[in-house]
Amino acid sequence: LLAPSAAQLLSMLCMTFLWKMKIKNRSISSLLAQYVAVKAVCWLGNRQRNRLEADTRDIQRIQRVQQETLLKCLKKHSNTVHGKQYEFTSIRDTETFQQNHPITDYDHYEKFVERVAKGEQNVLISEKPLILLYVMRQAFPATGCLQKSSFTHLFFVRVRQVGPNSSTPASSKHILHLYTTPAPIYQVLNERDTLYLHLLFGLKDHYLGMLESNFSSTIFYAFRALQVLYSEQGSPIPINSGLNLKAEVCCALEKLMKPNPERAAELTAQFEKGFEGIAFRIWPQLHMVLTVDSGSNQIYGEMLRQHYCKGVPFYSPFYAANEGLIGVNLCPQQESRQYLLKEDLDSDLSFVFFRYRIGDGVKVVGFHNQCPKVEFQYWYTFLLYHIIYFF
Repeated sequence: LLAPSAAQLLSMLCMTFLWKMKIKNRSISSLLAQYVAVKAVCWLGNRQRNRLEADTRDIQRIQRVQQETLLKCLKKHSNTVHGKQYEFTSIRDTETFQQNHPITDYDHYEKFVERVAKGEQNVLISEKPLILLYVMRQAFPATGCLQKSSFTHLFFVRVRQVGPNSSTPASSKHILHLYTTPAPIYQVLNERDTLYLHLLFGLKDHYLGMLESNFSSTIFYAFRALQVLYSEQGSPIPINSGLNLKAEVCCALEKLMKPNPERAAELTAQFEKGFEGIAFRIWPQLHMVLTVDSGSNQIYGEMLRQHYCKGVPFYSPFYAANEGLIGVNLCPQQESRQYLLKEDLDSDLSFVFFRYRIGDGVKVVGFHNQCPKVEFQYWYTFLLYHIIYFF
């Protein structure tokens, strides 16, 4: 009798909690799904953190995992043009890899990338490239494995070929209910239209809890677009009649749109006060901005903190570039961004470029167990430009 009673009590407590947090226009089932998803993510996060702590205490294990990951990557791409040129099949350990393969920069890969851009396959990677990203006026082919190493919600990048450059709610439908943006919007490929639709559905939700984006520049431009639209139209939920949407997408979105004069009045009252600190005023439940604000995005993070997102905590989870994930921030409450390098994190992730200088200047500021923690200092090419300019 004790077990059923305990289960019933737990069920009642859970239902009471859900009822107290019941949000207008949200069903109990959707709240329950969100509650379960959040708890599951917390459990997985704790599990992975415990694994990380155990793995990073043993320097020999770290070296072994790094070498195993390297050899796995070399084997996978050994039959590519690049792999044959550097005899990946003959490499048996880290030392021979360092001897056989030079330290490279983008110029080393340019001729290979040009062949990929023309449609040739099996040049740099054994898989079919999903996307060609421009990296500081350059480009490289990305695979699903590499680019799924990070998050996205409001992420746009100018590309030659459209493809999944990161895990998104559209590619992870089991977590779609955690987002304000409905599924049909992820079929829209136009940057301007997508940004507007993200704003539209985000503004409708008074209880928004987090803003998430790969890069803080995207969040900054979203707020700037909102401010411009409001100044031009004077409407709390701006109208954009110039959207270029497929008929099925337009029809699906129209079914989700309902008038909400109460929310419109709330937004109008806050917009009339100006846009300093607007994020927390239109979303009073907002508890975090989750975005990369280091490197070239540092200036956007600072502008958001000083103006649009004043008073809202920031968490910069990744040290990343378009080439892929480089490090992870394990100290979210620390003001200076310190990252544990990616090769110390997960043996299931691998780079496509080998011994590649990304051009970032970093400073080793300490150790997490046996692994170095780094702070981003500057982008080398940007620093060199300023040295030449001033002298």
